[in-house]
Amino acid sequence: RFLAWIAWLFLVTSAARPQWLGEPVPVEVKGRDLMLALDTSGSMKIDDFVISRQAVSRMVAVRRVAEEFIANRCNDRQGLIFFGTNAYLVSPPSFDCAAVSELMRNAEIGLAGTNTAIGDAILMAQKHLTGKDNKPGEKVLILITEGASNAGSVSPVQAAKLAAKAKIKIYTIGVGSEIKQPSLWDMAVMQNSELDEETLKAIAQQTGGLYFRARDMDELKK
Repeated sequence: RFLAWIAWLFLVTSAARPQWLGEPVPVEVKGRDLMLALDTSGSMKIDDFVISRQAVSRMVAVRRVAEEFIANRCNDRQGLIFFGTNAYLVSPPSFDCAAVSELMRNAEIGLAGTNTAIGDAILMAQKHLTGKDNKPGEKVLILITEGASNAGSVSPVQAAKLAAKAKIKIYTIGVGSEIKQPSLWDMAVMQNSELDEETLKAIAQQTGGLYFRARDMDELKK
């Protein structure tokens, strides 16, 4: 009986035709090097977006859409920058999309100051998209803001010129609706932070990217 079981085992193994094909070959994951730069300045507090019939702030709306965007692009190396008065690296580019999405979920207004340093955010992205650890490939910055640049060490257009030389493509997104009758609180928050679409268009054009306006959730998702 023992020999019969051994014979049966060899018969099944032979029928399965196992083959040794050599050492495992690692598969290189390819994709873009992608940075998201999010404006966390004071006017992101304005409640001019709607989710499920509830008014929400620009920050809540952007977080919601950006988390989904990050989760759907796990084949890209993604990084995250928050900027306000200063620009801060939150996460360098990596394939850990779950971690980047979690960091985006934790974005809060005022984390980087109350002003808007768009030029510094571009320079920060360039530094981490062109460092010694980065491989050749398409490099993209998505810059999301609701105001005009009023802080930082370099102008947005000058920073865009440097990014263009480094072959970084920048897509700019201006968020926020035109509030026809703003409250006194909204007027105080919006002071000196009106969206500068001309500069955002110039940044995108300089680097071969595009500018988009997001007045509501549908436009932001698109």
